[in-house]
Amino acid sequence: MNAHVRFEYATLREAIVGRAQGFRIPRLTAALLAEYRRMLPSDAFEFVKGGQGELLADYAPDIDAELTSQIEHVVQLLERRGVRVHRPRPLTPTEQMFPYPGAEGGSLFFMRDPILVIGDVIIDLALRMPFRRRQRFAVRAIIEQKVERDGMHFISMPEAVPAAPDDDLAPAAFLEGGDVLLNGDEIYVGVSGHASSFEGVRWLQRTLGRKAQVHPVSLADGTQHLDCALSLPRPGLAIACLAALRDGLPGELRKWDVIDVSVEDAQRLACNGLVLDMNTYVIDRAHAALAGRLRASGLEVIEVPFHLPALFGGGLRCAYHPLARSSVP
Repeated sequence: MNAHVRFEYATLREAIVGRAQGFRIPRLTAALLAEYRRMLPSDAFEFVKGGQGELLADYAPDIDAELTSQIEHVVQLLERRGVRVHRPRPLTPTEQMFPYPGAEGGSLFFMRDPILVIGDVIIDLALRMPFRRRQRFAVRAIIEQKVERDGMHFISMPEAVPAAPDDDLAPAAFLEGGDVLLNGDEIYVGVSGHASSFEGVRWLQRTLGRKAQVHPVSLADGTQHLDCALSLPRPGLAIACLAALRDGLPGELRKWDVIDVSVEDAQRLACNGLVLDMNTYVIDRAHAALAGRLRASGLEVIEVPFHLPALFGGGLRCAYHPLARSSVP
């Protein structure tokens, strides 16, 4: 099996897909609540705020059941398409205490962020929000098996300097998978102040060296990750919320055709789709108008129910991480 991941739109062969079971809504500090208010639609924010610290199965059992169903539906779709799917294991009670007591909560259904696969390298990332840093443990065994089987390289970013949740962490190197989009030798990394940092961008460029050109992409406040504002479904075509990209499209993408998405639709994860191959794109059926525009561009579009993960700030791209794509699109 080819172990390289160099393009967003090359044929997907192997992936980690998250799971919803055991999801506890995170307990947020005042500062993080203020951030989530800017990042989430108002109805989603009020739902998360009201359920802090509670198991979703207790707080909203119907939503919990449907959330699980939507994620499992994506797993079945991928498997029918011949994709090898891995699932994160549940966290142990000790792991749920990391990095310190009082940061309880969080999910394992957004597997995009704790790792990054570029070429034949898997990177264990430094996430900004403390309650998300424990996600790495749930996929560690999958990564180690992948390294052993396919000869990939596994490295870790330095752990961020310990700090209280409300401390100023501006100088720290954070990098999250949702901020990183791959286009061959060009790599785009979003920086909004909510997740990855410019120090994280510089760390990635130093780590990859001359074989890649890493472009920082400045995002508007309230846009958590780059994949909330940009998707690359095939060469020459981008889905973008141009209003969220402070300096416009980066690098080679300036020459591409663009399907522009409103800020409101982007906030509900319209840009956050799943690329099966350069001809096939999976989208939340809540974005039917965008699906029509993609079909008009020549893509096969598969619409699936996935609006409930968006309630917690993530979409289809957030829910999976490619471990293998074809070498070329």
